[in-house]
Amino acid sequence: MAEAPEPSTVFVDVDSESLYPIVPGGVEEPKVEPDIGPLLVETNPTNSTRLRCPDCKRYTATTEEKMLRHIRKTHRGENPFQCYMCDYSTYNKVLFEEHVRIHQGIKPYKCSYCPYRSVSKKNTKKHELVHRPDNPRKCDQCGFIARHQKGLKHHVRSHGGTGCLECTICKQAFTNLTGYNSHRKSRKRCPECKSMFCRSIIAKHRLEEHGVVGEKKASKKSMTKKNLFTCAICQWEGNTKPRILLHLIHHPDQEVSAKIVDTLILKQLGIMKM
Repeated sequence: MAEAPEPSTVFVDVDSESLYPIVPGGVEEPKVEPDIGPLLVETNPTNSTRLRCPDCKRYTATTEEKMLRHIRKTHRGENPFQCYMCDYSTYNKVLFEEHVRIHQGIKPYKCSYCPYRSVSKKNTKKHELVHRPDNPRKCDQCGFIARHQKGLKHHVRSHGGTGCLECTICKQAFTNLTGYNSHRKSRKRCPECKSMFCRSIIAKHRLEEHGVVGEKKASKKSMTKKNLFTCAICQWEGNTKPRILLHLIHHPDQEVSAKIVDTLILKQLGIMKM
């Protein structure tokens, strides 16, 4: 029984500008394999010769390479162009060349208006449409180009022009909807007339309309917990029982009320006297 021949190793050289596989003998362009069976050759009235697919009898092509691509993709489910750097495969030669450029880091197509570059000529042409004079997503004041209409509306508010959000009570302007909604949620109700006012003007309203002076905010010192214990030796103050017990380890020679902290554990360990 004859042994099957071993498949030859095929590589792609990402350092070179060649877009074709490299075989041990050198760089070769993929050749069309004559494994598609007999082809039906037809001549049109314009004297152009076309090849008809022997499987579906509908598709026609001008070259055997295009016919082979059609048969592999449509009738065999194969992609003739397989990347050897990853699992990508395609039936389109142009897309395969663009994909190989990604591995090579080559972006030959450059935008005519900005530093944008791409591996695909089609994507570059699509990008250049952004710079057209009649772009509906272009800001009239600074030339900023947004990706979508919502982004353009958000940008226009930064100029303080059309589309700027303004509070109906205090007339404060906001450039974005998030800040405007946060401002609305911070409104307070007047205790005297039960009307809603912004935090920045409610004190002024109560003074002018009702003659009430606004209450002063409590200081941070007054908001802290009242100290429960004061050390008789170093005058240290504490308001949590664990910290008081830790401090009594260093200064145990003093009397501590049981209402402040239970010192039984320190007495059992011999740190404080019974």
